[in-house]
Amino acid sequence: MSWHKIWLRFVALVLLLAVLVAFGSPARAGSATATLSVTIRAPLTISFNPPNPTIDCLAPAGAVVTTVTTAGGSGTPVTLAISGGDNIDFAMPSSNILVATGGIATGHCGTTQSVTVTATQP
Repeated sequence: MSWHKIWLRFVALVLLLAVLVAFGSPARAGSATATLSVTIRAPLTISFNPPNPTIDCLAPAGAVVTTVTTAGGSGTPVTLAISGGDNIDFAMPSSNILVATGGIATGHCGTTQSVTVTATQP
């Protein structure tokens, strides 16, 4: 190999080293900081309006007893259903609890009945 070629390779190597020193190499140590904003959703809740209704024993089928509303949760649609208590006298075809098709059972007149409502969100 001629001195000329050796000299050119030497100059090319020096230039390569100069570029590496000038521009550096990627950092391999140090620290970084970032802020993450997290929204924490409120739990799913159920409320009734009125909260403690009174209904006449002779109320007709379909009479609205109370309206059920939900709040919080994941924001996906909520399915409401009567899941316990008096599901003979009361029905829930929508967000209202209604007097059921058969009306209030005579034996339940003058009593306090409970209805359990479950709200489900996927």
